[in-house]
Amino acid sequence: VVMPLNPLLGQAELGHILEVMQPKLIISESPKVQLPAFGALPDLLHRFSPNTKLIFTAVTEDEAKSAYSSAIDLATFRKLGVKSAHPIIRAPEDEAVIMFSSGMSGHPKGISINEQTILANCEYSVQAMRYSTDDVVLSGLPFSHVFGQVVVMLAGLMAGATLRIAPRPLPD
Repeated sequence: VVMPLNPLLGQAELGHILEVMQPKLIISESPKVQLPAFGALPDLLHRFSPNTKLIFTAVTEDEAKSAYSSAIDLATFRKLGVKSAHPIIRAPEDEAVIMFSSGMSGHPKGISINEQTILANCEYSVQAMRYSTDDVVLSGLPFSHVFGQVVVMLAGLMAGATLRIAPRPLPD
């Protein structure tokens, strides 16, 4: 189950999510990238989720901007105990993603989304947006947000479109 987290979360919100969810693995950009959650991850994991393994995928901000810096090879996963590169066949009703909302009570809330819901929303998005293999889809939305993940990223990939990611979009 994938649990995308917003790198702009504060330490209190991120600590709460780690404590409640106890993830097995976090794949993150380098703490050298100047976003609040990245630098705090080692300490937060030590305090809230000590059994979670952490992999940093980029060393510098320039590497973080590279389209290829986030690739993690199979050898890295094998070191973490992953025994097979074969996909796991899942039932349509199986949980696929947990997205976090801001929460009405002050704590982020995990929202479980199953495989069939994700796929159906992607198919509807491809049709509604008329995505095709000729398209280049610009994403200024975080993939930790359901619209950014489903309508932009996953639907774009489903249609065979090219994705261009604006790492830190600013109004100007």
